[in-house]
Amino acid sequence: MAAEAESRIYVAGECSVCADAGAAVFMKALHDASVFFACPSCGCAWERPPQPYVVDTVDPPEKFAPAGFTFARLADISAAGLERLIRGHDVADTWDFSDAPGFSRGG
Repeated sequence: MAAEAESRIYVAGECSVCADAGAAVFMKALHDASVFFACPSCGCAWERPPQPYVVDTVDPPEKFAPAGFTFARLADISAAGLERLIRGHDVADTWDFSDAPGFSRGG
């Protein structure tokens, strides 16, 4: 059960750019363990969960994680006080950031 929880990707809602084709997933910066949000479909990232169809910014994950990033675990999200923003979760194989510079699956 614990291994299953570690392989989950937590979702905060729809991507503002991709809407229902993408998702704003919780990510963790490797340099300071801060939590931010990014969409694996379009590669955009945000400090706060975006609103679908409202494109205020189009930043890459490197803006929030200059030393790399990985999927945030539930413990990371809870430590950041953001657990209330979780709208769902999926399995880690569903979303892929392998083409994004700095992404680490192991974090």
